Amino acid sequence: MIHAIRSPEIFILRDEADPAVVWHGFNQTWFHTSWQRRSGCGPTAVASAVYYLRRTRRLPGAEQPFSQSECRALMEDVWKYVTPTLHGIPSANMLVDGARAYFRARSLPVRADTLDIPARRQDRPAMSGLLDFLAGGLDGDMPVAFLNLNSGREKTLDSWHWVPLIRLQDGPDRIARADILDEGLVKTVNLTRWYGTTTLGGGFVRFFDSRLAAGM
Repeated sequence: MIHAIRSPEIFILRDEADPAVVWHGFNQTWFHTSWQRRSGCGPTAVASAVYYLRRTRRLPGAEQPFSQSECRALMEDVWKYVTPTLHGIPSANMLVDGARAYFRARSLPVRADTLDIPARRQDRPAMSGLLDFLAGGLDGDMPVAFLNLNSGREKTLDSWHWVPLIRLQDGPDRIARADILDEGLVKTVNLTRWYGTTTLGGGFVRFFDSRLAAGM
C-alpha cells in the first residue's frame, strides 16, 4: 500500500546561483544567520507544508512557481512564529503551537494535529496506528512533519531533526518505508526499524486543508 502527496515534483527547485544545481525540497542552510542554519529544521518543515499548500490549492498566486529567494523569504516568515529554543523544537506540540499561530496570522486554511512517539516503548502507539496517522495526512495531499530525536539503527536519519515526509509504503515484507526531504535530497527511511530502535522517540504532525476538511 502506497500513500503519497500527489505532486512531489513541486518540491524540485533550481538554485538561483547555479541553475545546474537542483534541490529537492527546502534546505535550512538557506536561512540567513548561522543560528538559523543550525536550528531551523522545524521552521523549514512547516514552510515546506505552507509552500505545498500554496502551490496546490486555490490561493492567490498558487499557480506560479516560487523562486529560491521567495522560498527563503517564506522560511524567514515562518521562523517568526515557529521559533526554535536553545534546545530546538523537541516536540510535536511545540511545533504545532507555532504553526497554528502562523496560520492564523497569515489567514491560511490549515489545521494540524500530532502523534507523539514517546521514549518509553511501552507508551508508544501501535505501529499500525502510526501508519494510519501518516496515511491520513498524505491521503489528504499534504506533507507530514517528522521529528526524530534519536535514529536508533536507522542511520539515514539525523537525530534531533525535523523533516517533511512525502511518501509512505507499507510493503508485503511488513516493513514500512518513508520518503523524506532532507538536505535538498529525497531520502528513503526504514520507518519500521526507526520505530523499533529509537531510544528517544519523536513525533509527527500532519497538516490538512481545513476547507476540504469542512467539506468545501
